[in-house]
Amino acid sequence: MPNTAKIKLEKACQFLIIKAAPSYNKDTCGHCARAVRMAVDFGFDGINIKQVQSAKDYGASYETIGFKKVFSYPEKKIIDYKPVVGDICIIQPVVENGKIIHPHGHICMFTKLGWISDFRQRDVFGGGIRDKNPSFCIYRYE
Repeated sequence: MPNTAKIKLEKACQFLIIKAAPSYNKDTCGHCARAVRMAVDFGFDGINIKQVQSAKDYGASYETIGFKKVFSYPEKKIIDYKPVVGDICIIQPVVENGKIIHPHGHICMFTKLGWISDFRQRDVFGGGIRDKNPSFCIYRYE
């Protein structure tokens, strides 16, 4: 990866680290797509990523600025993936007992402190869907 790309990604990650809540708070969190989009816009000097309604649908917006899909679960085993600073994970909604849980999905970015969206997450899933085995894709800037 060219040094300028690394600087942009580190700048985006630093934006998330500074702005994110220390943990999930139902009263202030729930804006993961906006948080990650703003961080990347900032890191990439105002690139203005195309906004879409749901986190689950942001893949194409990130692909247009140079991110590439590098991992897809469940097609590949999670043990085969090693996160890199700047990776973006887009998680799809989960269906449980015929009901859609988190209909907008989730999005987060891997930083030097781990996965962050609008809050600091303990893992890539960020919350109550980790035991639901959701499908997700990882995008990496190349």
